[in-house]
Amino acid sequence: MIRSLRKAKVEYGDFQTPTELAEKVCQQLIELGVNPDIIVEPTCGVGSFIEVASSLFSSTKKIIGIEINQEYLEEIRKKKQSIQDERIELHHEDFFDLIGHRSSIIWMEIFWCLAIFLG
Repeated sequence: MIRSLRKAKVEYGDFQTPTELAEKVCQQLIELGVNPDIIVEPTCGVGSFIEVASSLFSSTKKIIGIEINQEYLEEIRKKKQSIQDERIELHHEDFFDLIGHRSSIIWMEIFWCLAIFLG
């Protein structure tokens, strides 16, 4: 069982962003003057970016989390109840099946990579 769980995590590239890193990335975006209308977290995992974005980007109209792992979505739904933020939408989907959608969206993974380079 543990080996199959570990294998699934490797298959899906499972890395859970620490909350502290999500906070630093979002703070950096704020310092750069980024004020998104919509935030999409294409592989939201257990929701670190969603939780932090919910608290730091108060003028954002919608925060969308997409995740292929249903168990992670359940964890986020529990957090969402305590956060009580109606802007959060969660979708159980494979992000790569949804890539056609574009608008004023911030792809958090891109900014995560930028944060590494910005220090």
